Amino acid sequence: MKTLTCHNIIIGENDQSAIALPIVAANLDELKAQLPAIKESQPDLVEWRIDHLDHTPELKDLKDIRAALTTGLGDLPIIATFRTQGEGGAMPLEEAAYGDLLAKLAQSDFDLIDVEVDHDQKMVEKAIQAIHNQNLQVIASYHNSQSTPTNAFLQNQFEKMANLKADMAKIAVMPTAKADVLRLLTASQTAQESLAIPIVTMAMGDLGKISRIAGQLSGSAITFASLDEASGSAPGQLTIAQIRQIFQLL
Repeated sequence: MKTLTCHNIIIGENDQSAIALPIVAANLDELKAQLPAIKESQPDLVEWRIDHLDHTPELKDLKDIRAALTTGLGDLPIIATFRTQGEGGAMPLEEAAYGDLLAKLAQSDFDLIDVEVDHDQKMVEKAIQAIHNQNLQVIASYHNSQSTPTNAFLQNQFEKMANLKADMAKIAVMPTAKADVLRLLTASQTAQESLAIPIVTMAMGDLGKISRIAGQLSGSAITFASLDEASGSAPGQLTIAQIRQIFQLL
Protein backbone atom coordinates (compact mmCIF):
# COMPACT_ATOMS: atom_id res chain seq x y z
CA MET A 1 0.00 0.00 0.00
CA LYS A 2 1.34 3.45 -0.93
CA THR A 3 1.48 5.86 2.02
CA LEU A 4 1.06 9.59 2.57
CA THR A 5 2.51 11.47 5.51
CA CYS A 6 -0.08 13.95 6.71
CA HIS A 7 0.55 16.10 9.74
CA ASN A 8 1.29 13.57 12.48
CA ILE A 9 0.27 10.26 10.84
CA ILE A 10 1.35 8.05 7.96
CA ILE A 11 -1.81 7.19 6.03
CA GLY A 12 -1.70 3.59 4.80
CA GLU A 13 1.02 2.55 7.21
CA ASN A 14 1.41 -1.22 7.77
CA ASP A 15 -0.92 -1.92 4.81
CA GLN A 16 -3.97 -0.97 6.87
CA SER A 17 -6.51 1.66 5.91
CA ALA A 18 -6.57 4.75 8.11
CA ILE A 19 -10.04 5.41 9.52
CA ALA A 20 -11.57 8.78 8.67
CA LEU A 21 -14.66 10.01 10.51
CA PRO A 22 -16.88 12.45 8.54
CA ILE A 23 -18.35 15.45 10.36
CA VAL A 24 -21.79 16.49 9.11
CA ALA A 25 -23.10 19.70 10.70
CA ALA A 26 -25.38 22.57 9.67
CA ASN A 27 -23.42 25.28 11.51
CA LEU A 28 -20.47 25.97 13.79
CA ASP A 29 -22.37 25.38 17.04
CA GLU A 30 -23.64 22.01 15.84
CA LEU A 31 -20.14 21.04 14.75
CA LYS A 32 -18.63 22.00 18.12
CA ALA A 33 -21.23 19.87 19.91
CA GLN A 34 -20.05 16.78 18.02
CA LEU A 35 -16.34 17.16 18.72
CA PRO A 36 -16.09 15.56 22.21
CA ALA A 37 -17.65 12.29 20.99
CA ILE A 38 -15.52 12.33 17.83
CA LYS A 39 -12.33 12.85 19.84
CA GLU A 40 -13.29 10.04 22.21
CA SER A 41 -13.74 7.63 19.29
CA GLN A 42 -10.09 8.24 18.29
CA PRO A 43 -10.24 8.18 14.48
CA ASP A 44 -7.01 8.49 12.51
CA LEU A 45 -8.33 11.62 10.77
CA VAL A 46 -11.62 13.44 10.20
CA GLU A 47 -13.41 14.74 7.14
CA TRP A 48 -15.44 17.93 7.42
CA ARG A 49 -18.29 17.80 4.89
CA ILE A 50 -18.78 21.47 4.03
CA ASP A 51 -21.78 20.81 1.76
CA HIS A 52 -23.92 19.96 4.80
CA LEU A 53 -23.74 23.53 6.12
CA ASP A 54 -26.92 25.58 6.03
CA HIS A 55 -25.12 28.36 4.10
CA THR A 56 -22.29 28.78 1.60
CA PRO A 57 -19.22 29.60 3.73
CA GLU A 58 -17.03 32.64 3.36
CA LEU A 59 -13.30 32.57 4.15
CA LYS A 60 -13.94 33.66 7.75
CA ASP A 61 -16.40 30.79 8.24
CA LEU A 62 -13.80 28.31 6.98
CA LYS A 63 -11.13 29.69 9.28
CA ASP A 64 -13.50 29.75 12.27
CA ILE A 65 -14.40 26.11 11.76
CA ARG A 66 -10.76 25.17 11.22
CA ALA A 67 -9.92 26.82 14.55
CA ALA A 68 -12.80 25.02 16.29
CA LEU A 69 -11.65 21.67 14.90
CA THR A 70 -8.10 22.28 16.13
CA THR A 71 -9.36 23.29 19.58
CA GLY A 72 -11.65 20.29 19.83
CA LEU A 73 -9.52 17.61 18.18
CA GLY A 74 -5.93 18.72 18.70
CA ASP A 75 -3.46 17.54 16.05
CA LEU A 76 -5.87 15.21 14.25
CA PRO A 77 -5.48 15.65 10.46
CA ILE A 78 -8.50 17.18 8.74
CA ILE A 79 -9.87 16.62 5.24
CA ALA A 80 -11.97 19.54 3.96
CA THR A 81 -14.57 18.33 1.46
CA PHE A 82 -17.30 20.06 -0.47
CA ARG A 83 -19.14 17.30 -2.28
CA THR A 84 -21.09 18.76 -5.20
CA GLN A 85 -24.65 17.60 -5.83
CA GLY A 86 -23.65 15.92 -9.07
CA GLU A 87 -21.40 13.61 -7.04
CA GLY A 88 -23.82 13.00 -4.18
CA GLY A 89 -23.42 16.17 -2.10
CA ALA A 90 -26.05 18.04 -0.13
CA MET A 91 -25.73 21.69 -1.25
CA PRO A 92 -26.23 23.12 -4.75
CA LEU A 93 -23.27 25.15 -5.99
CA GLU A 94 -22.52 26.60 -9.41
CA GLU A 95 -19.28 25.65 -11.16
CA ALA A 96 -17.64 29.06 -10.65
CA ALA A 97 -18.66 29.11 -7.00
CA TYR A 98 -17.09 25.68 -6.49
CA GLY A 99 -13.83 27.02 -7.90
CA ASP A 100 -14.05 30.05 -5.60
CA LEU A 101 -14.61 27.79 -2.59
CA LEU A 102 -11.56 25.68 -3.45
CA ALA A 103 -9.50 28.89 -3.65
CA LYS A 104 -10.73 29.87 -0.16
CA LEU A 105 -9.94 26.42 1.20
CA ALA A 106 -6.36 26.84 0.00
CA GLN A 107 -6.14 29.80 2.39
CA SER A 108 -7.73 28.00 5.33
CA ASP A 109 -4.95 25.66 6.51
CA PHE A 110 -6.75 22.32 6.23
CA ASP A 111 -4.38 19.37 5.98
CA LEU A 112 -6.05 17.68 3.01
CA ILE A 113 -8.47 19.26 0.55
CA ASP A 114 -10.80 17.21 -1.64
CA VAL A 115 -10.88 18.38 -5.28
CA GLU A 116 -13.38 16.74 -7.66
CA VAL A 117 -11.69 16.20 -11.03
CA ASP A 118 -14.80 16.10 -13.24
CA HIS A 119 -15.05 19.88 -13.52
CA ASP A 120 -13.50 22.51 -15.78
CA GLN A 121 -9.91 21.30 -16.11
CA LYS A 122 -8.32 24.75 -15.91
CA MET A 123 -10.24 25.39 -12.70
CA VAL A 124 -9.16 22.04 -11.26
CA GLU A 125 -5.51 22.59 -12.18
CA LYS A 126 -5.58 26.11 -10.71
CA ALA A 127 -7.14 24.85 -7.47
CA ILE A 128 -4.58 22.08 -7.03
CA GLN A 129 -1.71 24.48 -7.68
CA ALA A 130 -3.11 27.00 -5.17
CA ILE A 131 -3.45 24.28 -2.53
CA HIS A 132 0.09 23.04 -3.12
CA ASN A 133 1.41 26.61 -2.98
CA GLN A 134 0.22 26.70 0.63
CA ASN A 135 2.01 23.39 1.37
CA LEU A 136 -1.31 21.59 1.77
CA GLN A 137 -2.24 18.26 0.20
CA VAL A 138 -4.88 17.28 -2.36
CA ILE A 139 -7.22 14.32 -2.55
CA ALA A 140 -8.39 14.22 -6.16
CA SER A 141 -11.80 12.55 -6.25
CA TYR A 142 -14.54 11.09 -8.41
CA HIS A 143 -17.88 9.84 -7.04
CA ASN A 144 -20.66 8.05 -8.89
CA SER A 145 -23.73 7.46 -6.73
CA GLN A 146 -25.68 5.73 -9.52
CA SER A 147 -23.47 3.01 -10.98
CA THR A 148 -19.99 1.52 -11.36
CA PRO A 149 -18.30 2.66 -14.58
CA THR A 150 -16.19 0.37 -16.76
CA ASN A 151 -12.74 -0.75 -15.69
CA ALA A 152 -11.23 1.38 -18.47
CA PHE A 153 -13.04 4.48 -17.20
CA LEU A 154 -11.89 3.85 -13.63
CA GLN A 155 -8.29 3.38 -14.73
CA ASN A 156 -8.45 6.58 -16.81
CA GLN A 157 -9.74 8.48 -13.79
CA PHE A 158 -6.91 7.20 -11.62
CA GLU A 159 -4.34 8.20 -14.24
CA LYS A 160 -5.98 11.61 -14.66
CA MET A 161 -5.70 12.25 -10.92
CA ALA A 162 -2.05 11.25 -10.87
CA ASN A 163 -1.30 13.45 -13.89
CA LEU A 164 -2.94 16.38 -12.09
CA LYS A 165 -0.24 15.90 -9.42
CA ALA A 166 -2.72 15.11 -6.68
CA ASP A 167 -1.30 13.63 -3.49
CA MET A 168 -3.99 10.95 -3.30
CA ALA A 169 -6.59 9.56 -5.73
CA LYS A 170 -10.09 8.70 -4.51
CA ILE A 171 -12.91 6.90 -6.35
CA ALA A 172 -16.28 5.93 -4.87
CA VAL A 173 -18.95 4.15 -6.92
CA MET A 174 -22.38 2.57 -6.47
CA PRO A 175 -22.55 -1.13 -7.32
CA THR A 176 -25.73 -2.60 -8.78
CA ALA A 177 -24.45 -6.19 -8.71
CA LYS A 178 -21.87 -8.25 -6.82
CA ALA A 179 -19.66 -8.22 -9.90
CA ASP A 180 -19.40 -4.41 -9.63
CA VAL A 181 -17.87 -4.70 -6.16
CA LEU A 182 -15.32 -7.24 -7.36
CA ARG A 183 -14.46 -5.05 -10.36
CA LEU A 184 -13.94 -2.03 -8.11
CA LEU A 185 -11.62 -4.01 -5.83
CA THR A 186 -9.64 -5.31 -8.80
CA ALA A 187 -9.39 -1.85 -10.41
CA SER A 188 -8.24 -0.48 -7.04
CA GLN A 189 -5.53 -3.08 -6.66
CA THR A 190 -4.32 -2.46 -10.21
CA ALA A 191 -4.18 1.31 -9.62
CA GLN A 192 -2.42 0.84 -6.30
CA GLU A 193 0.33 -1.04 -8.11
CA SER A 194 0.65 1.30 -11.09
CA LEU A 195 0.25 4.76 -9.54
CA ALA A 196 2.97 6.52 -7.55
CA ILE A 197 0.39 8.01 -5.16
CA PRO A 198 -1.90 6.34 -2.61
CA ILE A 199 -5.47 5.50 -3.58
CA VAL A 200 -8.76 5.54 -1.71
CA THR A 201 -11.68 3.49 -3.03
CA MET A 202 -15.05 2.20 -1.96
CA ALA A 203 -18.20 0.67 -3.33
CA MET A 204 -21.11 2.39 -1.61
CA GLY A 205 -24.37 0.97 -0.26
CA ASP A 206 -25.01 -2.31 1.54
CA LEU A 207 -23.68 -4.32 -1.39
CA GLY A 208 -20.34 -2.53 -1.19
CA LYS A 209 -19.74 -2.73 2.56
CA ILE A 210 -17.04 -5.37 2.09
CA SER A 211 -14.94 -2.81 0.18
CA ARG A 212 -14.76 -0.60 3.26
CA ILE A 213 -12.80 -3.19 5.22
CA ALA A 214 -10.83 -4.70 2.31
CA GLY A 215 -7.99 -2.17 2.17
CA GLN A 216 -5.35 -4.86 2.68
CA LEU A 217 -6.52 -6.39 -0.62
CA SER A 218 -7.55 -3.32 -2.61
CA GLY A 219 -4.77 -0.99 -1.43
CA SER A 220 -7.22 1.67 -0.21
CA ALA A 221 -5.28 3.89 2.20
CA ILE A 222 -8.37 5.37 3.89
CA THR A 223 -11.76 4.00 4.86
CA PHE A 224 -14.62 6.25 5.97
CA ALA A 225 -16.65 5.30 9.04
CA SER A 226 -19.54 6.85 10.94
CA LEU A 227 -19.58 7.65 14.64
CA ASP A 228 -22.79 5.64 15.02
CA GLU A 229 -25.41 4.08 12.75
CA ALA A 230 -27.39 7.32 12.52
CA SER A 231 -24.60 9.73 11.56
CA GLY A 232 -23.07 8.44 8.33
CA SER A 233 -22.26 10.72 5.40
CA ALA A 234 -22.62 8.08 2.67
CA PRO A 235 -24.67 4.89 2.14
CA GLY A 236 -23.05 1.72 3.43
CA GLN A 237 -20.71 3.27 6.00
CA LEU A 238 -19.91 1.05 8.96
CA THR A 239 -19.37 2.55 12.40
CA ILE A 240 -15.85 3.22 13.60
CA ALA A 241 -16.31 0.62 16.35
CA GLN A 242 -17.37 -2.01 13.80
CA ILE A 243 -14.41 -1.30 11.52
CA ARG A 244 -11.95 -1.45 14.40
CA GLN A 245 -13.34 -4.80 15.49
CA ILE A 246 -13.14 -6.19 11.94
CA PHE A 247 -9.58 -4.92 11.48
CA GLN A 248 -8.57 -6.60 14.72
CA LEU A 249 -10.11 -9.89 13.60
CA LEU A 250 -8.44 -9.68 10.20
